[in-house]
Amino acid sequence: MLGVRRHAWLGAAFGLLVTSGLTTPLPAADPGPYCGVADDFKKADEQEQRCLKRLPRMASRKGNALVLHLDGGAAKTVRSDPKACLDDNARDCVRARLVGYHERGRLFIILKNYYEGWDYSFVSAGSGAETKLGDFPHFAPDGSTFVVVDAQAEGSQDYYFAVGTVATDPPSITWRNQVAVVGEWEFQRWVDQDHVGLVVATQTRDCPVPKCEGMLTRTGKDWTFELVPARK
Repeated sequence: MLGVRRHAWLGAAFGLLVTSGLTTPLPAADPGPYCGVADDFKKADEQEQRCLKRLPRMASRKGNALVLHLDGGAAKTVRSDPKACLDDNARDCVRARLVGYHERGRLFIILKNYYEGWDYSFVSAGSGAETKLGDFPHFAPDGSTFVVVDAQAEGSQDYYFAVGTVATDPPSITWRNQVAVVGEWEFQRWVDQDHVGLVVATQTRDCPVPKCEGMLTRTGKDWTFELVPARK
Protein backbone atom coordinates (compact mmCIF):
# COMPACT_ATOMS: atom_id res chain seq x y z
CA MET A 1 0.00 0.00 0.00
CA LEU A 2 1.10 3.54 -0.71
CA GLY A 3 1.90 5.78 2.23
CA VAL A 4 1.94 9.55 1.64
CA ARG A 5 3.61 11.28 4.57
CA ARG A 6 4.41 14.95 4.89
CA HIS A 7 6.73 15.29 7.88
CA ALA A 8 9.26 17.99 8.52
CA TRP A 9 11.95 15.43 9.26
CA LEU A 10 11.85 14.15 5.70
CA GLY A 11 13.66 17.20 4.41
CA ALA A 12 16.48 16.51 6.85
CA ALA A 13 16.51 12.85 5.84
CA PHE A 14 16.79 13.75 2.17
CA GLY A 15 19.55 16.20 3.05
CA LEU A 16 21.37 13.42 4.86
CA LEU A 17 21.29 11.33 1.70
CA VAL A 18 22.80 14.23 -0.20
CA THR A 19 25.59 14.93 2.29
CA SER A 20 26.38 11.23 2.63
CA GLY A 21 27.04 11.07 -1.10
CA LEU A 22 24.17 8.72 -1.93
CA THR A 23 22.79 11.16 -4.46
CA THR A 24 25.98 11.08 -6.51
CA PRO A 25 24.96 9.95 -10.02
CA LEU A 26 25.25 6.17 -10.25
CA PRO A 27 26.64 4.23 -13.20
CA ALA A 28 24.21 3.79 -16.10
CA ALA A 29 22.46 0.44 -16.30
CA ASP A 30 23.85 -1.86 -18.99
CA PRO A 31 26.00 1.02 -20.29
CA GLY A 32 22.90 3.01 -21.22
CA PRO A 33 20.01 1.27 -23.00
CA TYR A 34 19.00 4.39 -24.92
CA CYS A 35 20.51 5.40 -28.26
CA GLY A 36 21.42 9.01 -27.62
CA VAL A 37 19.49 11.53 -25.55
CA ALA A 38 16.98 9.41 -23.71
CA ASP A 39 13.92 11.41 -22.64
CA ASP A 40 13.64 13.88 -25.52
CA PHE A 41 10.79 13.57 -28.03
CA LYS A 42 12.41 16.11 -30.35
CA LYS A 43 15.38 13.79 -30.82
CA ALA A 44 13.44 10.56 -31.31
CA ASP A 45 14.42 10.35 -34.99
CA GLU A 46 18.07 10.88 -34.06
CA GLN A 47 17.79 8.19 -31.41
CA GLU A 48 16.36 5.72 -33.92
CA GLN A 49 19.13 6.39 -36.43
CA ARG A 50 21.70 5.62 -33.76
CA CYS A 51 19.83 2.46 -32.77
CA LEU A 52 19.65 1.23 -36.37
CA LYS A 53 23.38 1.74 -36.79
CA ARG A 54 24.04 -0.03 -33.50
CA LEU A 55 21.72 -2.96 -34.27
CA PRO A 56 21.98 -3.53 -38.05
CA ARG A 57 21.07 -7.22 -37.84
CA MET A 58 18.25 -6.74 -35.35
CA ALA A 59 16.30 -3.74 -36.61
CA SER A 60 15.65 -1.92 -39.87
CA ARG A 61 13.25 0.64 -41.28
CA LYS A 62 11.34 0.48 -44.56
CA GLY A 63 9.45 3.74 -44.92
CA ASN A 64 6.75 3.82 -42.25
CA ALA A 65 7.52 0.25 -41.14
CA LEU A 66 9.97 -0.41 -38.32
CA VAL A 67 11.02 -4.05 -38.63
CA LEU A 68 12.35 -5.84 -35.54
CA HIS A 69 14.18 -9.08 -36.31
CA LEU A 70 13.45 -11.68 -33.63
CA ASP A 71 15.02 -14.98 -32.66
CA GLY A 72 14.61 -17.86 -35.11
CA GLY A 73 14.20 -15.60 -38.13
CA ALA A 74 10.79 -14.19 -37.20
CA ALA A 75 10.07 -10.48 -37.51
CA LYS A 76 7.73 -8.00 -35.84
CA THR A 77 6.64 -4.89 -37.73
CA VAL A 78 5.69 -1.70 -35.91
CA ARG A 79 3.93 0.72 -38.26
CA SER A 80 3.63 4.49 -38.23
CA ASP A 81 0.98 6.60 -39.98
CA PRO A 82 2.36 10.14 -40.19
CA LYS A 83 -0.16 11.09 -42.91
CA ALA A 84 -3.01 10.50 -40.46
CA CYS A 85 -1.30 12.93 -38.08
CA LEU A 86 -0.98 15.57 -40.82
CA ASP A 87 -4.64 15.02 -41.76
CA ASP A 88 -5.75 15.49 -38.12
CA ASN A 89 -6.96 11.89 -38.05
CA ALA A 90 -6.58 11.36 -34.31
CA ARG A 91 -7.70 7.72 -34.41
CA ASP A 92 -4.95 6.50 -36.74
CA CYS A 93 -2.20 9.01 -35.97
CA VAL A 94 0.93 7.27 -34.65
CA ARG A 95 4.66 7.76 -35.06
CA ALA A 96 6.73 4.84 -33.75
CA ARG A 97 10.48 4.97 -33.25
CA LEU A 98 13.09 2.60 -31.88
CA VAL A 99 14.81 4.60 -29.14
CA GLY A 100 16.79 1.94 -27.29
CA TYR A 101 17.76 -1.66 -26.72
CA HIS A 102 18.17 -3.26 -23.29
CA GLU A 103 20.90 -5.84 -23.73
CA ARG A 104 20.43 -7.81 -20.51
CA GLY A 105 16.68 -8.12 -20.96
CA ARG A 106 17.02 -8.39 -24.77
CA LEU A 107 14.29 -5.79 -25.22
CA PHE A 108 13.66 -3.20 -27.89
CA ILE A 109 12.41 0.10 -26.44
CA ILE A 110 9.78 1.77 -28.61
CA LEU A 111 8.38 5.30 -28.34
CA LYS A 112 4.97 5.96 -29.91
CA ASN A 113 3.65 9.48 -30.34
CA TYR A 114 -0.08 9.86 -30.97
CA TYR A 115 -2.29 12.79 -31.96
CA GLU A 116 -2.40 13.55 -28.25
CA GLY A 117 0.01 11.94 -25.84
CA TRP A 118 2.53 9.13 -26.12
CA ASP A 119 3.63 5.89 -24.56
CA TYR A 120 6.68 3.64 -24.39
CA SER A 121 6.80 -0.12 -24.72
CA PHE A 122 9.20 -3.02 -24.46
CA VAL A 123 9.27 -5.58 -27.27
CA SER A 124 10.97 -8.89 -26.51
CA ALA A 125 13.64 -9.85 -29.05
CA GLY A 126 12.87 -13.46 -28.23
CA SER A 127 9.09 -13.74 -28.33
CA GLY A 128 7.98 -10.43 -29.82
CA ALA A 129 5.72 -9.88 -26.80
CA GLU A 130 4.98 -6.21 -26.12
CA THR A 131 4.66 -4.55 -22.72
CA LYS A 132 3.10 -1.08 -22.84
CA LEU A 133 4.19 1.53 -20.31
CA GLY A 134 2.55 4.84 -19.47
CA ASP A 135 5.77 6.77 -19.88
CA PHE A 136 9.54 6.66 -20.08
CA PRO A 137 11.21 3.81 -18.08
CA HIS A 138 14.20 4.90 -16.00
CA PHE A 139 16.55 2.01 -15.19
CA ALA A 140 18.21 1.39 -11.83
CA PRO A 141 21.95 0.58 -11.61
CA ASP A 142 21.15 -3.14 -11.42
CA GLY A 143 19.98 -2.98 -15.04
CA SER A 144 16.85 -4.95 -14.19
CA THR A 145 14.60 -2.65 -12.15
CA PHE A 146 12.90 0.35 -13.73
CA VAL A 147 10.58 3.14 -12.57
CA VAL A 148 7.88 5.00 -14.50
CA VAL A 149 6.89 8.43 -13.16
CA ASP A 150 3.60 10.31 -13.64
CA ALA A 151 2.16 7.98 -16.28
CA GLN A 152 -1.34 9.06 -15.25
CA ALA A 153 -0.63 12.50 -16.73
CA GLU A 154 -1.31 11.05 -20.17
CA GLY A 155 -4.24 8.91 -19.09
CA SER A 156 -2.75 5.79 -20.67
CA GLN A 157 -2.26 3.75 -17.50
CA ASP A 158 -3.92 3.37 -14.12
CA TYR A 159 -1.03 4.49 -11.94
CA TYR A 160 0.92 7.60 -11.04
CA PHE A 161 4.19 5.83 -10.23
CA ALA A 162 5.22 2.26 -11.03
CA VAL A 163 8.23 0.02 -10.48
CA GLY A 164 8.89 -3.02 -12.62
CA THR A 165 11.46 -5.60 -13.67
CA VAL A 166 12.84 -6.84 -16.98
CA ALA A 167 13.89 -10.12 -15.35
CA THR A 168 10.61 -11.68 -16.56
CA ASP A 169 9.52 -12.26 -20.15
CA PRO A 170 7.62 -10.15 -20.86
CA PRO A 171 8.70 -7.46 -18.34
CA SER A 172 6.27 -6.94 -15.48
CA ILE A 173 5.11 -4.16 -13.17
CA THR A 174 5.81 -5.29 -9.60
CA TRP A 175 4.36 -2.25 -7.78
CA ARG A 176 2.10 0.60 -8.77
CA ASN A 177 0.60 3.60 -7.03
CA GLN A 178 -3.03 4.17 -7.92
CA VAL A 179 -3.67 6.79 -5.23
CA ALA A 180 -3.94 10.34 -6.53
CA VAL A 181 -0.79 12.40 -6.06
CA VAL A 182 -1.13 16.16 -6.50
CA GLY A 183 1.21 17.85 -8.95
CA GLU A 184 3.18 16.92 -12.04
CA TRP A 185 6.09 14.81 -10.87
CA GLU A 186 9.35 14.23 -12.72
CA PHE A 187 12.11 11.66 -12.29
CA GLN A 188 15.32 13.06 -10.85
CA ARG A 189 17.67 10.13 -10.18
CA TRP A 190 18.03 6.67 -8.74
CA VAL A 191 19.68 7.48 -5.41
CA ASP A 192 20.40 3.81 -4.80
CA GLN A 193 18.56 0.53 -5.37
CA ASP A 194 15.94 1.41 -2.73
CA HIS A 195 15.41 5.14 -3.29
CA VAL A 196 14.22 7.17 -6.29
CA GLY A 197 14.53 10.96 -6.14
CA LEU A 198 11.67 12.97 -7.67
CA VAL A 199 10.77 16.63 -8.18
CA VAL A 200 7.37 18.29 -8.65
CA ALA A 201 7.38 20.85 -11.44
CA THR A 202 3.95 22.36 -10.81
CA GLN A 203 2.58 24.63 -8.09
CA THR A 204 0.53 22.87 -5.42
CA ARG A 205 -0.67 23.65 -1.92
CA ASP A 206 2.25 21.79 -0.41
CA CYS A 207 4.66 23.14 -3.00
CA PRO A 208 3.79 26.80 -3.72
CA VAL A 209 7.23 27.40 -5.24
CA PRO A 210 8.36 24.47 -7.45
CA LYS A 211 10.48 22.47 -7.69
CA CYS A 212 9.86 20.55 -4.47
CA GLU A 213 11.41 17.17 -3.79
CA GLY A 214 9.95 13.77 -3.13
CA MET A 215 11.19 10.23 -2.83
CA LEU A 216 10.06 6.70 -3.58
CA THR A 217 11.43 4.33 -0.95
CA ARG A 218 11.41 0.54 -1.05
CA THR A 219 9.73 -1.02 2.00
CA GLY A 220 9.91 -4.78 1.63
CA LYS A 221 8.08 -5.67 -1.59
CA ASP A 222 6.26 -2.34 -1.70
CA TRP A 223 7.31 1.27 -2.15
CA THR A 224 6.17 4.42 -0.36
CA PHE A 225 6.03 7.97 -1.66
CA GLU A 226 7.15 10.81 0.58
CA LEU A 227 6.94 14.55 -0.09
CA VAL A 228 9.51 16.97 1.29
CA PRO A 229 7.35 19.86 2.58
CA ALA A 230 8.01 23.31 1.17
CA ARG A 231 10.00 25.58 3.46
CA LYS A 232 7.93 28.38 5.02
